[in-house]
Amino acid sequence: MKRMLVLVLVLAVGGGLFAGTQPESTAAASGEAVRLHFIAPAWDVNPPMNEWWIWEAYEKISNIEVDWEEVPRASLDEKKNLMFASNDLPDAFWQVPFATADIARYGQQGLLVQLDDYLDKHAPALNEVMARLPSVRAVITMPDGHIYSFPYIMEDGNDSSLRYYINKNWMQRLGVTKRPDTLDEFYDLMMKFKTQDANGNGNPNDEIPIYMPPGGFNWTFERQLFGSFGVGGHGLPASGAYIYLAPNNKIDFVYTSQGGKELWQYEAKLWKAGLIHPETFTGYEYAKWVADGIKDIVGCYSWVGPNYLGEDVQDNFIGVTQMAGPSGSRVLTWIDPPARGNWSFLITNKCENVEAAVRWVDYFYSPEGSKFGFIGVEGETYNMVNGKPVYIDEILSYEGGVQLGSFQYGLFVYGGFYPYIEPPADLIEQVKGLSKAEVLNCDPDEYLVYMPKEIWPTFAPSGTEAEEIQTIMTDVETYISESRVKFITGTWNFGADWDTYVAQLNRMGLPQYLKIRQAQYDRYKAGQ
Repeated sequence: MKRMLVLVLVLAVGGGLFAGTQPESTAAASGEAVRLHFIAPAWDVNPPMNEWWIWEAYEKISNIEVDWEEVPRASLDEKKNLMFASNDLPDAFWQVPFATADIARYGQQGLLVQLDDYLDKHAPALNEVMARLPSVRAVITMPDGHIYSFPYIMEDGNDSSLRYYINKNWMQRLGVTKRPDTLDEFYDLMMKFKTQDANGNGNPNDEIPIYMPPGGFNWTFERQLFGSFGVGGHGLPASGAYIYLAPNNKIDFVYTSQGGKELWQYEAKLWKAGLIHPETFTGYEYAKWVADGIKDIVGCYSWVGPNYLGEDVQDNFIGVTQMAGPSGSRVLTWIDPPARGNWSFLITNKCENVEAAVRWVDYFYSPEGSKFGFIGVEGETYNMVNGKPVYIDEILSYEGGVQLGSFQYGLFVYGGFYPYIEPPADLIEQVKGLSKAEVLNCDPDEYLVYMPKEIWPTFAPSGTEAEEIQTIMTDVETYISESRVKFITGTWNFGADWDTYVAQLNRMGLPQYLKIRQAQYDRYKAGQ
């Protein structure tokens, strides 16, 4: 996920930002400047996009001027739908979310530009990335075999995966020296947290062993558990669709499988023991969660790094990448493919200079463009200090913090899913005088041990598949959410009510959903 946390102060890169020869696609065009019109989401924490420093600087490089039209996020989907319905479109959409099904549909309708030939001729930087990372091309290729969009790419597996963060101070206070390797060991540790005054304040009843970020129980914690119960060996897109490849090489549904049932039974065991925050299924605010972290009553949570709970307490937690389940399964589930989004930049049929738009965005997939997007230009947004770039004082001392300070210049540090490739993560950490291990509070190579054999991309729907999936899953997801709470809290019984629950899902269209996902998987494998 994109760093929505406090970002780095400096970024170590060698040499000048634009040293050497620029790629052909990003060299400034001769003659009159090109003017393009882009739609983008509006932010309320920095200046209007037409005033961003980065676009003024990039216009000098590209000789392409962009007229930015910002749309409030609350009305973005409605505005986008109206534009396509009326064919009143901009030249391109930048950082505007699109469902894969919509990309495929609008592409086939001719409303989005088919980019295949343009990429071959005018996008050397992205082509180089796709040659090195073939899965990127698979993510942006639609079922008709064509490409209509540009991706957001993050190669570092640590930044696209989660860890269980466990309060190491509590462990030390209780004499526990070993991180849990299995779910049984995790349960035993959480019981100690609950019953033995782990925070040492004299009150043995105020500790909350499992306290997820708001709304994060099923989105983070539960999906991490998929890999411990044999139903999550294909990465985050697959787990987000609740599918996995069963031993018979057929697509199966997590929440009707034996592994899915055992997962909920394990969570029910945690709930019955009082180890999960009692308001997990009714909700609490992020501010309360952070405040409780400062009060030292949070025992374990899931996230990319320990600083999500706050810098003041991040060093209190140690990371655990994955734990073995009852059958020994221990596969990292919550991890994305390098192309984390396939909708970051889309060119429409209204664009009269597609080549220029492709050249404009392709630069940000080059090493130079990636660094430019993140730190800017020497002497303007950073200075060289001991051979390394350091953000200027105006950024470092910004009242809202370094991240928002750099975002005042429009640098690619806030919100995520930019059409570019992230700079190398190790360069970001070394300039803070820290190793990646110190940033994560765990071994940064640990995730490699538990990597899935194959991380599936989001399967692109064809024909009426998207509409069918939406129709089926609207009811299915609501029913699963309701059933999860009932099974885990004990309102429903796994023995008496499980078959009834599965039968209801089947009546809602689950067999057809699996048939569609099987066809998508088969197409994906055939295209490899």
